[in-house]
Amino acid sequence: MHSESVPTFNFIVGHLPMTEDSIPARTLGHEVAARFQSFPNLSGLLIVEGDKLRGMVSSYAFNQRLAKKFGVEVSYWRPILGLFEGIFDITQSPLLVVEEEATVNEVVERCLQRSEHLIYEPIIVRRPKRKYGLLDFHDLLLAQTRLLAETFCEARRQKELADQANRAKTHFLADVSHELRTPLTAILGYTEILLEDMASQNPVSEPIQRLNNIHKAGDHLLTIIGSLLDIAKIESGRMELFVETFDLSALLNEVVETITPLAASNGNKIEVISDGPPEMTTDITKLRQNLLNLLSNACKFTSNGVIRVEVERVQKKEREMVCFRISDTGIGMSQKQISRIFEPFTQADASTTRKYGGTGLGLAVTRSYCELMGGEITVESFLEEGTTFTMYVAAVLSSPEDA
Repeated sequence: MHSESVPTFNFIVGHLPMTEDSIPARTLGHEVAARFQSFPNLSGLLIVEGDKLRGMVSSYAFNQRLAKKFGVEVSYWRPILGLFEGIFDITQSPLLVVEEEATVNEVVERCLQRSEHLIYEPIIVRRPKRKYGLLDFHDLLLAQTRLLAETFCEARRQKELADQANRAKTHFLADVSHELRTPLTAILGYTEILLEDMASQNPVSEPIQRLNNIHKAGDHLLTIIGSLLDIAKIESGRMELFVETFDLSALLNEVVETITPLAASNGNKIEVISDGPPEMTTDITKLRQNLLNLLSNACKFTSNGVIRVEVERVQKKEREMVCFRISDTGIGMSQKQISRIFEPFTQADASTTRKYGGTGLGLAVTRSYCELMGGEITVESFLEEGTTFTMYVAAVLSSPEDA
């Protein structure tokens, strides 16, 4: 009746071990008892009348229920269908009948929805070519356990493959970024030398304009390569913090001065409202890059508007934090777009990439840097109303590990 293993290539109940043992509807109780005694592993018997299936009797139901209800002597000398009529008749709802193509998980779910005293009863499987079979509930659970084990092993294998692919991608990005940055830096250096030499002769000549365009394109490409290298370092866990104490006002003035030409190119004004601490102790390079990333985005997606920078000291997560709030009056974003913007290589949508350009790396790096510096970043935005990024950074990091 039972096989040693359950086939795992197709988890349907038709492939599970089951019995087709049956008895006539007029079989007496003591004959059924003798059958169960002779075959202790027999979970149940199908009750047939001619070619028609009338019901099912399980060894548990026979031994536990009928003896209590009718008495052993009485039940032994009554026909089995008479004892079980209306209790385990094929037409009654307590009897569970399933198709042989039903999956193991589907049948387990149906079993668990039954009354508590019926959960462990055998299940009748309708098998068109072989009529009916009787499936033991414990065999069903064993099959589901094996299915879960195989699913878990496959999921773990897929995760290991994904981790390997991710590590390979990270190493590739790091290696390629290094290889590209070295010659590109040399190209930019020679371009600057040529610009200086030609500017002394004729500062408005057409070749100088072309060299300026080459230098701007190269500088933009160097920024992208730097972001790729940052992403690779972050994903590989090799990004380090260089903690130092610095003047916060001086940093804000430097950042605003750097970003002002970009803001002016789109007709934007920058407002700064600072009520932060005089000094901070953190990685000034990463904080500067975060502020430049956020302000650059605000300038890029806003035309003839206002970009406001607000800085204040707050208490968050039981420590002193500095809150940087960068808001604009630009194109804004939908909630769907907001859910994607911090993912690497992702922008709000394809139309944004076509119109405004970019690689989708800036905000991913910004969020990672915030977390490295013991903080976090959030965003609020509405279409055509503008966007506000709120960045929290620990005011004082005693060491890189403190983050």
